[in-house]
Amino acid sequence: MTFGVYALEQTNPKKGDRTETSVQFLLQVKRNGAWSTEYNVTLNGKTTSETTKSLVIKNLPPRPFDVRMLRLTDDSTTDTVQNRTFWASYTEIIDSRQRYPNSAVVGMTFDSSQYGSQVPRRNFLIKGRIVQVPSNYDPATRKYDGVWDGTFKPAWTDNPAWVLWDILTHPRYGMGRQLGVDDVDKWMLYAMAQYADSPVADGQGGTEPRMTFNGWLSEQRRVYDVLTDICSTLRCMPVYNGRRMTFVQDRPADKVWTYTNGNVVRPVSGDCFTYTFSPKKSRYNVAQVRFTDPANGWKTSTEYVSDDAAVARDGEVVAKVEAFGCTSRGQARRLGKYILATAQLERQTVAFSVAAEGLRHIPGDIFQIEDNDYAGASVGGRLLQVLPDDKMVVLDRSVELPGGESFLCLTGADGSQVRVSIFSQPQPDRLVLDKRPEGVVEGDIWGLVLPKLAPRLFRCVSIKDKGDGTYDISAVQHVPEKESIVDNGATYAPAPDTRYGGDLPPVEHLVLEAVPDSDAIQVRAHWSVPRVVCGLRFSLKLCRGERVVSNATTEDTAYRFGGLVPGHYTLTVCPVNQAGQRGAPVDTVFSIELPAIPDRVDVTPGNFSVMLHPVSLKVTSLGTQYEFYKGKDEAEATAMTRYLGRATYLNDADCKPDTDYWYAVRTVNVTGKSPPLIVKAHTTLDPNDILDLVGDGIGDLDWVKDLKKQVKNNTAGIVLLNDKAALVVNKDGRISGITVDSSGKKSVVDILADYFCVSDPDTLERRFYYDADRRILVLQGELQLLDGTTISGADDVKNGSGGVFRLQTKDGIFPTDGNAATSLFKSSFGLSPGKDTVFTVYAIDAVGKITHVESRMYDGSDWIVPKLLVDGDIIAMGTIKGDRIVAGAELSAPVIHAGTITSSGNPPAFSLTPDGKLTAKNADISGNINAIGGHFSHVTIDNSCDIQGTLRAEHIVGDIVKAAGGTFPVIRNDYVSGTLTVTINDDQSFDRQIIVPPLVFAAGGDAQNMQVASGQITSPTKGASSFSRCHLRVTHNGQEIYNVTVTGNGVGVFSTVLDMPSGRGDAVLQFTVESSHSNGYTPFTSISNLIVMAVRKVAAGISIR
Repeated sequence: MTFGVYALEQTNPKKGDRTETSVQFLLQVKRNGAWSTEYNVTLNGKTTSETTKSLVIKNLPPRPFDVRMLRLTDDSTTDTVQNRTFWASYTEIIDSRQRYPNSAVVGMTFDSSQYGSQVPRRNFLIKGRIVQVPSNYDPATRKYDGVWDGTFKPAWTDNPAWVLWDILTHPRYGMGRQLGVDDVDKWMLYAMAQYADSPVADGQGGTEPRMTFNGWLSEQRRVYDVLTDICSTLRCMPVYNGRRMTFVQDRPADKVWTYTNGNVVRPVSGDCFTYTFSPKKSRYNVAQVRFTDPANGWKTSTEYVSDDAAVARDGEVVAKVEAFGCTSRGQARRLGKYILATAQLERQTVAFSVAAEGLRHIPGDIFQIEDNDYAGASVGGRLLQVLPDDKMVVLDRSVELPGGESFLCLTGADGSQVRVSIFSQPQPDRLVLDKRPEGVVEGDIWGLVLPKLAPRLFRCVSIKDKGDGTYDISAVQHVPEKESIVDNGATYAPAPDTRYGGDLPPVEHLVLEAVPDSDAIQVRAHWSVPRVVCGLRFSLKLCRGERVVSNATTEDTAYRFGGLVPGHYTLTVCPVNQAGQRGAPVDTVFSIELPAIPDRVDVTPGNFSVMLHPVSLKVTSLGTQYEFYKGKDEAEATAMTRYLGRATYLNDADCKPDTDYWYAVRTVNVTGKSPPLIVKAHTTLDPNDILDLVGDGIGDLDWVKDLKKQVKNNTAGIVLLNDKAALVVNKDGRISGITVDSSGKKSVVDILADYFCVSDPDTLERRFYYDADRRILVLQGELQLLDGTTISGADDVKNGSGGVFRLQTKDGIFPTDGNAATSLFKSSFGLSPGKDTVFTVYAIDAVGKITHVESRMYDGSDWIVPKLLVDGDIIAMGTIKGDRIVAGAELSAPVIHAGTITSSGNPPAFSLTPDGKLTAKNADISGNINAIGGHFSHVTIDNSCDIQGTLRAEHIVGDIVKAAGGTFPVIRNDYVSGTLTVTINDDQSFDRQIIVPPLVFAAGGDAQNMQVASGQITSPTKGASSFSRCHLRVTHNGQEIYNVTVTGNGVGVFSTVLDMPSGRGDAVLQFTVESSHSNGYTPFTSISNLIVMAVRKVAAGISIR
């Protein structure tokens, strides 16, 4: 019974306030002639709209009966009280117990106040029907115990084979009334069920069953449509074999027969075998697979699968499919790869006719076709004679055996196909086999398997009786490697199956490089092909204008053209097979020209450096670079005497602030050099930048900031700051000097001054000073070297490294007193003797002949007698031996045998030890350097360098390998979340490959029996659980290539190799990782550091078979 009020409120007539009021009434039923009160209801509150209340009356009297609502509150007689009641409706409720056969029923009660007038949507996770499965099968473990006896038992399973059996045999909703259990091939279903239960990689670091089915049939459909959808999960098709319904599953199997030109019906006109090929529009290279995604709340998600090489070649050909009954992302991806592999590899269908004798297979069987016309060689026929004793067979035609091992396919005694190795070929139509063929008789079919011709396999689709004793066979091409491609991610390049080579691989990534070749130019062309084809060669034609310069043929994927002169060239490369058929040619145009002068040079000066970036607006030739020369003025730059190097741009770091520099820049390539372009650069003087250079030593201290402020505001004088720093500012406001001592740390001094001096603090006398105008450095006092030697005057410098001095005296006798000898030396030559100085005194007669001579050598403290002194020329026929030989001017000899040769100076400028070690501070070598080992540091190779052996390097900057790494953001040390973007610039002239090593991401383990209430973790609740999620999404140039979510204790691994062709723009990889928790907790996730490498792609020297 539903009652209510139109409004319920009371108004104060003086103030106008509206307040609550109430109304009371009784709900009564007449029982045995008297009214019985069932409810005493009071509605209290305030409302301006209708409000109703429903009441249920049980245990009613026999019908008919009376019911009434009795109002106890007086009716309102004024507008200030609104409490008028009404009886809205009544409804009779009849309770009964219902049956729901063959149904799973769920009843739920909701509080309507939470949803208003809307009925809430309910989603249920169900396991589905219990179906018949083999009696020896455990659906939980997917194990088969022993040999199946053919009986069934009821159980739940998601194996699509037994779901298909249930649909075919169930009498209520399936085809059980039309088909009996004997009309369905349960043994084939048993084999397909085991294939579906086999574990395969799930693409996230784990394994899963190859095929599962979780479908929802909510409406009536044609039975064939339902069967086709379920069979698509099993990669099979239903066929009738003449006795019962069976299934043809696309999986590897043994071949059952071989068909050749000798055992098929040849039509009156035409060939024995008729082939049709799939159109280009159905050769899909992109698959968009829709499936039910548990990670997306059981909503529909789309898995994108692509064949990048086919997309680059043919453009996108998209197949959009619905993965019926699929709830696994890995299974959806495998379905997409299966569709692409089928479209790309199995392009042919064949039709032919056989007589009853040739009908050796049923639909679904695999057979081999040896078609002489298609193969372009004799590969099949019949045996004319079998000589078992000699292991020899005579064929019905001559055959040609190439190099390598060949096989002959024959029919064994049990009717199966056997393959026997061929030992020799004494005659064109006779073959000696490796072993004696058992059961082979004359007239049997033979097929030849050659090393350079792949056998062609087909799967029978249909057999049609023509009624005249012959049968039409239809079959589709079968590639057994497809299973490994789909399930294991294997790569497969089809081998040629015909000598005509109708499918020649295209020439790709044609790149040219130019190098000098005497007075002409040499150009190296190299390219690649997407797959290997036996006997493939390349025809090259090089034209300059309309004139053919060179024609060449090579089996390599590279070729050099030498002796080229400047001009515009066109190179054409065309693949050619063994039969001389030519593929699609590829052209490229290039120019060899004398370089033009740069149009301009962009100059970016700094305090201590100048950046030069030449710009050539015209198209540059191969190998164009720029040479840079430097000068203090325009004349020196024009003379180009100071060479800086060759590059595409230059950063000259050998500069001073506030200084003019001149540069000569000219264009250089293999054909020559252009005239120079002279540019002027003026370096800047920015004290802030200079302070930045020593910022690590100074530190970001408050007193340093205060110092900078005082420098800005002070125009003359000296600033002192607590003995920590001193700054000198001259009268022009120019900083003369700054020195800083950072609290016991290493001092940092940077001086910009016209004059700088160090003075005696007591006398203010200058001891050490620098005059920038005169560019002289003056030291008053002694200069002490590291070895203890002191220099205080010119005498210490002039003869510091020894020498030979001669003095004529009256008697030619050397003074016996060392001090007297030193005084004689100083008075005669005006300087002090140095170490190893040789002093010779001699006397002559009236005719100028030397009558007496004596020599001594100064060892640093005294004069000693030398072991050998030669003052003039010496001719020796034998060997000159001595502990020390001192030459005053020059020591010349064709061959000098010595222990250690060391130059003067400390440390020496160069030395050569007996073991062959040469040490030199600066060496200019204009000839060749031949060495079998050694070490180079900071070496620049200006021109090309040929390395005949192995090059090993710790770090190579350039075009070989580039790598970058990064770390994903970690939130509160608990979970990872963020995006890393990697950009690989298209700055190289060759193709590269992008390699992403394994990137491992994981989610934390499950937390059982935890529940959240009011933001706090409360006591355990039986059956509750929570887990973390970690989601990784990867895109390549905006295209998604990876999208995986792992949950509690789950681990995902992403790794890929991507092609990056040159000239197609930058490659951008974006890695996005997200974390979440099922119950709103803080997730616990992790991911390894990201590493991305770009390497040069070179096909030469490596192959995959």
